[in-house]
Amino acid sequence: MLASCDPGLKWMKNPKQVAINNQKQLNSSRSDWGSFPNTDAIVFTSDRATENAGNHARKKFLKFDGNKLPDKKIYGWTGNGYLRLYFKQSNDSVQLFPIKTYTNYHIGPASFTADGNTIFFALTRIPETIRDKVNTINVEIFSSVKGEDGKWSEPVSFPLNKVNEYSVGDPFISPDGSRLYFTSDMPGGLGGTDIYYIDKTTTGRWGSPVNLKEVNTQGNERTPFLDKDGSFYFSSDGNVGMGGLDIYCYTKNSKGINQIQNMGHPINSPQDDLSFNIDGKTSLAYLSSNRVGGLGNDDL
Repeated sequence: MLASCDPGLKWMKNPKQVAINNQKQLNSSRSDWGSFPNTDAIVFTSDRATENAGNHARKKFLKFDGNKLPDKKIYGWTGNGYLRLYFKQSNDSVQLFPIKTYTNYHIGPASFTADGNTIFFALTRIPETIRDKVNTINVEIFSSVKGEDGKWSEPVSFPLNKVNEYSVGDPFISPDGSRLYFTSDMPGGLGGTDIYYIDKTTTGRWGSPVNLKEVNTQGNERTPFLDKDGSFYFSSDGNVGMGGLDIYCYTKNSKGINQIQNMGHPINSPQDDLSFNIDGKTSLAYLSSNRVGGLGNDDL
């Protein structure tokens, strides 16, 4: 934290030549974050108040007091509702994303393959069996495939889901669907939540998870994204930064040496900045932040 003070001031005095625009057509007075472009739409996570969804700030776990199961409409730790997936096409209004999840609790964020036909998403649900006196339900990852009729298939559980032991979340699926990046606090990590990846084998099954130690710290790493040029973006609160979660870029130079660069100001702020990704069609970069001046808690 001490090491972050001087660079933070320097970055603010010498900002990157980029324009940060609040996506007011997507944002609400609630928490809106984790956007991901999918074909002709933007899909994102929100707690905005609607007839079918509640309004709660970005949380990682499903927590509740004692052995009484949590309310299906109100998140007891905030008094608000639960996260849901939304989408918006060009001139249409924001709508709930039409996918089966079979949970009354948190849903999102999500990631799609390049053709837009396979989705991976995080959620919390009450498992069939839970440990005695548990008061934290961990995050899981599920996937679904769009059929020829345009409807999404029954969700499939990610093989690394162990809801009573650890969380897996923040999925990012490679364009061809062969590699999944995700975050987890599973045993053996460097601290907090680490970024992992897992590849599909020649038989189509998922292999063993690999800890991406080049980017992980004793803090929390979140929201991985790999662009078409091979640059790897992620958020962390364990590196020198401006405060909270900052967005970083991990690359290798011509000599194969790892380089991790803080994206600087105004991409980063003294608050939480995460979920950085680039729309391959428009080259616009999206991020989420609860910085001062937004419309709600987290904004896109």
